[in-house]
Amino acid sequence: MPKVQRLKENTKGRDFAVGDLHGAFDYLDQALDKVNFDPAADRVICVGDLIDRGPRSADCVQYLQQKWFFAVRGNHDDIFVRMIGEEGRPYHPNLPLERMNKEWIRHEDPAKLMQIKVALSKLPYALEVKTPLTTVGFVHADVPDNYSWPAFWNVLSTRKGEHVADIAMTDRKRVMNMFADAVAGIGRVFFGHTPVPQAQRIKNSIFIDTGAVFRMLGKPKWEKFHLTLADITASDEAFDEPLSSNDPIRIIKAGPR
Repeated sequence: MPKVQRLKENTKGRDFAVGDLHGAFDYLDQALDKVNFDPAADRVICVGDLIDRGPRSADCVQYLQQKWFFAVRGNHDDIFVRMIGEEGRPYHPNLPLERMNKEWIRHEDPAKLMQIKVALSKLPYALEVKTPLTTVGFVHADVPDNYSWPAFWNVLSTRKGEHVADIAMTDRKRVMNMFADAVAGIGRVFFGHTPVPQAQRIKNSIFIDTGAVFRMLGKPKWEKFHLTLADITASDEAFDEPLSSNDPIRIIKAGPR
């Protein structure tokens, strides 16, 4: 699997970042309609956790087959890759799937599960894309606080990057405000993993897991959470604006080009 992925600048259209999907692909489809998404020119980059909890987890594979869809590996994606054997079945038949939010796999054909495993196993831990103004990064959870983006990238690219990869998929220090330094060596970085009530910007870090799947499932106290789809070139001020509606979809647009 590629541990990192670098995309060329999109000179044809727009690039959008989207928060953790967790099978809530209906919300993604609605969001793309709202921005008049053009699959021939535009791209979507997800901050990971495509599966679990939501009703359409298995559909992740059809999105990953699209040339306009990209994602980094989240912890839920990684666990799935590690738990499914070559026969398309869990290595351990007595795994507590409900507790792992993976009960959906009981209803899927092993061949389909194997197809999903192959697709998710190709996801990188970090992705970056050039824009006319800067470079934008994507990681599921965090960048270690003592790493610049180039150092983080270089370590992930080596065989010795397992510990850093685990931090990239699971850590929460930055968003929980244990430290709030900018990630050096890059313009901005989009993260997911930790649900926040609305897109949260900490220096050049932007957290966009806004709890879409919990809203979709009607979980108590999550009725104002939503899916965030953001143009990656939107201004800092656009991310700082308070919510103006209770819509399950929030679009963060860039200014005039």
